[in-house]
Amino acid sequence: EMELAGSELAWVSLGIGINVNHETFPAPLDETAASLKQLAGGEEVSRAVVAAAVLDRVENVYACMEHGGFAPIRERWMALALGLGEVACVRDDGAPDPAGETTGIVRGMDDDGHLLLEVPGAEAFHAVYAGDLVFEV
Repeated sequence: EMELAGSELAWVSLGIGINVNHETFPAPLDETAASLKQLAGGEEVSRAVVAAAVLDRVENVYACMEHGGFAPIRERWMALALGLGEVACVRDDGAPDPAGETTGIVRGMDDDGHLLLEVPGAEAFHAVYAGDLVFEV
């Protein structure tokens, strides 16, 4: 999530999950999830090294945003995004559905960094400000 104040970046909230040293995952995650330890052939991975690498990359992205605005970040995200065109459910207390879920087809990201869902029956894409994104399996 982020907010601009005019053309200036006001704030960014970033949340990611990285499986570092997991050895196994419960079903059905065991079919799709992986950890860095598994990818490293079973060798223990330093969480400090992973955290430093992530922070370094975030700093690079921030510098890119300061110089070129959000457009280059959005373009890169769109080029690498998984799940575009796929059905997904967003679980969020602020969802229009009373159950706290919004289901639709992932269509991209708007100019403010919000995930866009094409929701059946809606005239415009639904912008997701926060929530857990779950792809239909």
